[in-house]
Amino acid sequence: MQVRFAGSHEHVVQDVLAGHVDIGFIRTGILEELVATHGLNLADVKILHDRSGIVDPTGNVFPYRLSSDLFPEWILAVAPDVDYEVERAVMVALLAINSSSLEAHRGQYDAFDPPTSNSIVRNMMLDLGTLVRNENGEITCAQTWSYDALRCPAGSFKIAQEEQEHVCERLFGLDFVCPPGIHCVCRPCRRALETELRALHPDASHTFDVEVECHKMDTCDSTEQGVPVSFVLRDNDAPRRPNATITYVLHQQFARTDVETALKLSSSLYHFNISSVLVGSHLVEVLLDGKHIIQSPFLIQVLPRTCPATKVPNETGHCNCPPSLVLDGDQCVNISTVGVVESGLTVAAIVPIAIGSAVCILAFVYFAYKRALRLRPHNFAAILAQIKQEGLLSGAGEQVIIIVIISCVFIFIINCDAHPSTP
Repeated sequence: MQVRFAGSHEHVVQDVLAGHVDIGFIRTGILEELVATHGLNLADVKILHDRSGIVDPTGNVFPYRLSSDLFPEWILAVAPDVDYEVERAVMVALLAINSSSLEAHRGQYDAFDPPTSNSIVRNMMLDLGTLVRNENGEITCAQTWSYDALRCPAGSFKIAQEEQEHVCERLFGLDFVCPPGIHCVCRPCRRALETELRALHPDASHTFDVEVECHKMDTCDSTEQGVPVSFVLRDNDAPRRPNATITYVLHQQFARTDVETALKLSSSLYHFNISSVLVGSHLVEVLLDGKHIIQSPFLIQVLPRTCPATKVPNETGHCNCPPSLVLDGDQCVNISTVGVVESGLTVAAIVPIAIGSAVCILAFVYFAYKRALRLRPHNFAAILAQIKQEGLLSGAGEQVIIIVIISCVFIFIINCDAHPSTP
């Protein structure tokens, strides 16, 4: 809904006829005046809740089209310091005017009648906000086009003016422009509870556009370990309690967090974040000036944190390697492919050295064996004896063989340490 203050009754009728608005509000007599002066065709206008033909307090049929009850208007008031004789003389002169009087023709009216009680008008204007009573009980007149003069029907609340300023743009697009000389407001009233509480999605601003509404004892939203959930609370009765305080507390299993105070974003909007590393459903209490709001308490669901591949979250929400894997740089890898030792060496580094050593030894033994064959021994034992007798296996060769044997034993010990046996 868009509300426009057109500035005059004639402009209201023009906007309705042009299709700029669906409904207009004007005082009685305006339509008849436009028929006489501008050639308005009453068939082009639909009167809502038409009460034409109603009888006025004098017993006469009211001559104009109307939709409401009759209220006294155009009252001639007298200031308190006016002399009574002057007041009486003016009253007698006005009551003497009738429809045939020259004054009535010149002023385009019929006659003056004694006024009825104006209390009904005052009470209505107080209810509508056109008249405002201050703390001292004094009544002042508010500008009829101001935002403060707007009043919402029972069961609805008027949103704060700073929050309402961009509603028209969100409804009609950023290119929306209010016509010159007209004040535009869009959806100023919201049918709602005393408070509204919603969880914001990560891509939403502090508005009520992209949110999840919270209800008492329902799960309002879910999150992961350590990731905060943002909440926005609207106090629809903020004008009555401008200094209200919103507090909240999180209950986690058998513990509770400290009471925190929500951040006040505007006269009616509050914001706060809630997070937990404990997986499960947790209770949240929200209080306004120490009393539960209608949506409190509610629940939030905390899920295990989403970790990179091969990692799993622990009870505090940190991503670690599972027991079957070990950390190698930033990745979790299988223990059988790493074999970590206390010195920091791995099988992957030692195996190439061992293979190279083994190749050298085999080559040395092979050439020694070939030389022994040339001496033509009769069996393998004789070949070894011949090698030793001829000095084919020198001291240096014996040292190489000893080093290779020690290396093989060392590699065997490393593998046993990296792969402990299980019963």
